[in-house]
Amino acid sequence: MEQPERIRRPHSQRPMSASPEEIAIIRAMVADGATLKAIAEALGINKQTVRRWVDAAGFPAYKRAHRHTPDTDRAMLKAASEGRSTREIAEHLEMKFETVRTRLLILAGQGITHENGREYVDPRRRFTHTEETDRIIREWTRKGRTAAAIARALGTNRSVVITRAHALLQDETAERDG
Repeated sequence: MEQPERIRRPHSQRPMSASPEEIAIIRAMVADGATLKAIAEALGINKQTVRRWVDAAGFPAYKRAHRHTPDTDRAMLKAASEGRSTREIAEHLEMKFETVRTRLLILAGQGITHENGREYVDPRRRFTHTEETDRIIREWTRKGRTAAAIARALGTNRSVVITRAHALLQDETAERDG
C-alpha cells in the first residue's frame, strides 16, 4: 500500500494531522476490526500517532478505556465497603473488572479507606493481618509448619504467609538489636 503524503511541522518528523486519505484508510480498517497496531503498520507510522488521530476523529470503537477520577474512586470504595464484589462494582460502573480490581488495590496500598474506616480487601484474598494472624504465623513457623499449611489455616496463599513471616522476623530482629 502506498503511503499518502503528509504535511510535517518544521524541525519535526511528526505529522500535524492525518490527511483525508489516511482518515479514509483508518475508517475502513476500523470497520474491518483492525487493531491500532495493525493500522499503524499499514500506514507506516507509530501506534501512538494512530491513537492521537483516532482520538481526534472520535472513532467510537477505539475510545480509550475508562479513566479513574476522584468520583469513580469514591464510588468504588463505597461499593467495596458495602460488600459488593469487584465484578459487581465493575458492572455497575461500566468499567473493566481488571481496571476496578487494580484501582482498588492501588487505593488500599495508599491507605485510602472509605469514610466508615473499612479498608478495601482484595476479594480473592479476603485476608487482613491482625495480631492473631501474626501470632499464628510466628508460632507455627517456630513449630516447623510449612507456609502452605499456615496459608490453608488462615485462608490465604503461601506467598502472603512467607512475606508476612519475613516482615515479622525483621521486626523481631530490629527489636532485639535496637
